[in-house]
This record gives sequence, C-alpha cells and structure tokens, in this order.
Amino acid sequence: MLQTCGVDVHSKRIHLHNSDKEVGLLVLDSAGSELYKTFLSQYWDQAHLLLVMFDVTREDSFANVESWVYLALESSWGSNGGPPTACALYGNKTDLAGRRVIERPEGEELADKLDMPYFEGSAKEYEGVDTVIQYLSKEWSTHKHKNKKPPLSKAIFNKAHIPAL
Repeated sequence: MLQTCGVDVHSKRIHLHNSDKEVGLLVLDSAGSELYKTFLSQYWDQAHLLLVMFDVTREDSFANVESWVYLALESSWGSNGGPPTACALYGNKTDLAGRRVIERPEGEELADKLDMPYFEGSAKEYEGVDTVIQYLSKEWSTHKHKNKKPPLSKAIFNKAHIPAL
C-alpha cells in the first residue's frame, strides 16, 4: 500500500472534457498526519484548488476533515488573497467496501456543511479521480474569468465550532 509521507509534488496537464482548453496543475499531495501540520501550511499559501480526501474505512480520517479544511483556508489567505477558487471533498478507498465505516450520506452531509461538492472513489483503482479533477479544473478555469461566489462560504463563517487537530 502506498501512503503519502510529507508532501509529494506532481505536475500534470489536463485536457478539460467537452472543451478545447488545457489546464496545467501543480499537485501538492500532503499526508493528513498531525506531524506535518505546521510544515504543510507553508505550501498552501498560493493554492487555487483544494481537494480534501479522507479514508472511508477510518473514522479518525473523517473526523479530522474539518480541521484540515480550516488549516488550508487559513494558509491560503496568504499571497493568494482569499480562499481557494474551487474545493471538493473526496471519500477514498471505496474499493474496500467490507471495511467501510463512513457511508456516502455522511460524506455528503459534511461536504454540504463545508459548502463543497462530494465525490467518492478509489485512488488506488483510479475510480472517480478523473471526475473530481475535471470538476476542480473546470471550476478554476471558469472562476478566474467570472465574479462567482467564493467557495467554502459556509465553512468560512462557521469556523468557531471546529475542533483543533
């Protein structure tokens, strides 16, 4: 099993479906461990997209989502001047159905609370990954040309009740 340890950096060009546009992405894949909390925030100050993944087979992974979202929000307010342009929540490891403890409705409820769409799949099996990457890329591509409501607006104003990591 492959796990992220610290930060893995990848670059990728994505052709947007049903479009003639191509988007270049620099992906910072960071581990969700408390050990990396301070270290990771320095990478998020210019983030335009936020994909928060949790493990559907681990309650602690799901329980920490809100704290990680708020850490990313606080960090992204740096030189980016505001929250990420597009955000999404992704329930990972759906291929391990027998070990699943977080069901789709719970993920959808949390995503709604955080004002972001919810996706599920398996990164290992590459199920649902293209869908969420296409969504984020299209949102960023269209948002930079329009004056849209900022994402995470519910999350920004409901921060007081979030427990620390």
